[in-house]
Amino acid sequence: MKKILATLFALALSCTAAQAATFDFTGNGGRATSYTFVEDGISVTASPASFNNGGGTSTSPSYRVGQYGGGLGMSRYWGENHQVDGWFGNDLIVFDFDRNVTIESVSFTHVDRDDEFSFFFDLGNDGSLDDINFNVDIPGSGTYSFFGTWTGDTFGIGAYDYNDNFKISGMTVSAVPLPAALPLYGAGMAVIGFIGWRRKKRLAA
Repeated sequence: MKKILATLFALALSCTAAQAATFDFTGNGGRATSYTFVEDGISVTASPASFNNGGGTSTSPSYRVGQYGGGLGMSRYWGENHQVDGWFGNDLIVFDFDRNVTIESVSFTHVDRDDEFSFFFDLGNDGSLDDINFNVDIPGSGTYSFFGTWTGDTFGIGAYDYNDNFKISGMTVSAVPLPAALPLYGAGMAVIGFIGWRRKKRLAA
């Protein structure tokens, strides 16, 4: 009985344990309509978009996300600087995950002392991004920590105006645990119930 309880306890922990994944966005893929990355079984697709000063987002067939040595950037036409910047409008890279995750941190390169990033999140869980903050300071270390505040499957990182320009080199997320172990947990509870019934029946005999 103790072994069964220990097993069930372990299964319960497996249902709540968070799976962390750190994505490396650097490389030499060049410009593309989107990029998909897979890390520790978690998939994310990075796509280019833009946003206006009111926070509304939009896309265009001419937009491209670029993968370079410093990470991900964006261009609106062939000759544009391939950083995330605000020179010809506010660039935005949208990260769509294949499951709900908690964003832990984002890493940046090509950062100077004036650079800030804009953060977007799908507040309504309706597939559209909402502006959360247009002026988030990028730390000197290049990595901004979110401290587990935001959980969902769609996020956006952008640049608000011409003073902001950078590349996104990485991201760490924690997956919201899938209830894969719940059927096993339920089966274990049924076993415990059956053992209790057998014991009562034996004592009554």
